[in-house]
Amino acid sequence: RWMENITGCIHGGICASLADQAMGIVAYGLQEAGTVAPTSQMQMYYHRPLPSEEPFVLKVRIIDTSKHLIHLAAELYCLKTPEAVIFSSTAAYFRK
Repeated sequence: RWMENITGCIHGGICASLADQAMGIVAYGLQEAGTVAPTSQMQMYYHRPLPSEEPFVLKVRIIDTSKHLIHLAAELYCLKTPEAVIFSSTAAYFRK
């Protein structure tokens, strides 16, 4: 329960870590073997609280790729209410 805030929902910083990790895996998968894709910038948009006991889905999509940057977006929602986005995020990752 260490991930919960005082309201019993998942802390916003944990949500940001989930988004960054998921998008980072996609960015890494777009790289050449043996290279990395560190986060350049990231924005979080919190729409509603993430209940700590609810199963959820986190989807990542590619917005754009260029020679130096990979732009991605993510959305998280609970399985019971897929129409209600909990948070969304956009980020850019360096191509190295």
